[in-house]
Amino acid sequence: MISTLTLQTKSLHRMTSIFVSGANGFIAQHIVKQLLEKGYNVVGTVRSASKGEDLKKLTQSEKFSYEVVPDIGAVGAFDEALKKHPEVSVFLHTASPVTFTTNDVENDLLLPAVNGTKHALQAITAYGPQIKRVVVTSSVVAVFGWYNHFDPNKTYTEEDWNPITWEESLENPATGYFASKKYAELAAWDYVKEKTPHFKISFVNPVFVLGPQAFEVKDKSELNFSAEIVNKVIKLGSDDTIPEFSGTFIDVRDVARAHIIAFEKEDAINKRLLLISDGFTNEGLALIINKSFPESTVPKGDPIKDSEQLLKVHKYDNSKTKQILGFKFISLENSVIETQLIEKNYIVIGSVRSDKKGDELAANLNSSNFSYVVVPDIGVSGAFDEALKTHPEITIFIHTASPFHFNVTDVEKELLVPAIDGTKNALKSVVKYAPQVTHVVVTSSFAAIGAFGKYLDPSKVFTEADWNPQTWEDSLSNPGDGYLGSKKFAEKAAWDFVETEEPNFKLSTVNPPYVFGPQAFPIKTKGDLNTSSEVINGILKLSPSSEIPENQHLFVDVRDVAAGHISAFENPDAAGKRLFIVTAAWSAQGIANIIHKNFNKLKNIPVGEPWKDTYYRTTVSKFDNSKTIATLKVGLIPLDVSVIDSVQQILEAK
Repeated sequence: MISTLTLQTKSLHRMTSIFVSGANGFIAQHIVKQLLEKGYNVVGTVRSASKGEDLKKLTQSEKFSYEVVPDIGAVGAFDEALKKHPEVSVFLHTASPVTFTTNDVENDLLLPAVNGTKHALQAITAYGPQIKRVVVTSSVVAVFGWYNHFDPNKTYTEEDWNPITWEESLENPATGYFASKKYAELAAWDYVKEKTPHFKISFVNPVFVLGPQAFEVKDKSELNFSAEIVNKVIKLGSDDTIPEFSGTFIDVRDVARAHIIAFEKEDAINKRLLLISDGFTNEGLALIINKSFPESTVPKGDPIKDSEQLLKVHKYDNSKTKQILGFKFISLENSVIETQLIEKNYIVIGSVRSDKKGDELAANLNSSNFSYVVVPDIGVSGAFDEALKTHPEITIFIHTASPFHFNVTDVEKELLVPAIDGTKNALKSVVKYAPQVTHVVVTSSFAAIGAFGKYLDPSKVFTEADWNPQTWEDSLSNPGDGYLGSKKFAEKAAWDFVETEEPNFKLSTVNPPYVFGPQAFPIKTKGDLNTSSEVINGILKLSPSSEIPENQHLFVDVRDVAAGHISAFENPDAAGKRLFIVTAAWSAQGIANIIHKNFNKLKNIPVGEPWKDTYYRTTVSKFDNSKTIATLKVGLIPLDVSVIDSVQQILEAK
């Protein structure tokens, strides 16, 4: 569970401005993107106005602005930018020279890196008295020993420093780069020690940074050095020899997330965050690519060589960093797979009930890769026929549409039959008009797995193999039972269809419980909230004298559900499986506890009895979804992060 974030930064996202130097860099773009998603205002520095305009177009956000800083190594480089932005309260210094083609290591690498960091801190001291937190992007090369300093028996931690000297760094651009990160970080530590400035500082020390670009890359030449590692393997032909290369890695999205936590959490003050997920080799990359993308022409990869080469990478212990961050790093397999999904630039055709809904979604996405078709009623025979006839290029069908409402008078006709027929109609259309579709993913629910009402068994541990024992007759009792039955019988219909028809496609289902987390796009009014999110909003609407409802269940974050759908069709191991994606139990009291802990201005909601959260969570269904986790290989977003992000978005809505 992630520990408490500072009240000041989290409760004032809309009023907080973050300064990001070098904002158009690989890591920095992800930082900017995540900051904007969390509701922060962002001021980025770029080297030219054209780069600033390009980045502004990519962000598509009025909360992003930029300042031109042509040379971070120049005296007073950041002075004017900070003078113009007295609203900035956090400074993220990511800008640093990276070049391996210089003939003058000292003047082109070392001094610009050291001076750039010092100039940033000097400018903050002189012109940013309101700035409370500074985060500097350093590197693992400031921690590990390299070349003749490499010690295969040493376990490196956050306390270690690369022993390379200034003189050694002048030998070539590679050693110069290593030293530039070390001496730039040392300069920052020395500055804080000598000047005792008004701000608190933290450092982020990532290893090789893999993962997708923050925004669409039209030209592969735009890839950063680390991302090019994977691209080089991808470009190999089936008969090529895989070059030996190994190291440790971190996904860029985790690096960005760590930068944000570094200024949001008191625990990160005066700390180095050593960001390492795992080791990697080119052999291992090839194995992942071939497993996940059978059409690949990459050489197969040798698991024995992979294991042998992993023994050569630096040993490390970054447990202190992990404890501060409080989240699980993205795995190598997920990083590579998701990067390739984005690189594939998927074309998405969505079905909506009306042109109005389609136009609204298209406006939110603002992507040339999205289009929509209108399917007014999924329960009508042949509902998806025309859509699939019109789009013979479709190879994956994700069926998320299903009736979900409780104000019905005829449960059978308004809930059960439409859910079943909608699923069967989709599968029939795929068989008849889309023989090219290789995988279908159906969004089901924990409602199809668990036991409720008279069938509730508090001792039972539910797994992917379980089915809700509710009968058709039970489902007719009321709309609540009708919804539970609709999810069960619709999913049953899908599996029965596959067993009976033996179609051209593989089937997977995704079975989440309550789905919390922010909406995919900014919401204009609280009326746009889905049913699960309304649970959180309902607590926000309580008066101080209100009782917190006794409400508890299982949950998963919506972003993990989305990732699960993608993994369902990209991961061959998910074919023919139910993916029971659940994170943990929640209670309304627990949600209130999280809100009180993290939002100082929301003290008017009732406190309730905080201790009851633990009890309430023991009363919900027990589960074991280890098979799903093993298949997806993902770290799930914890409850407090999901609630915090949801509340921030709700507060920004009218």
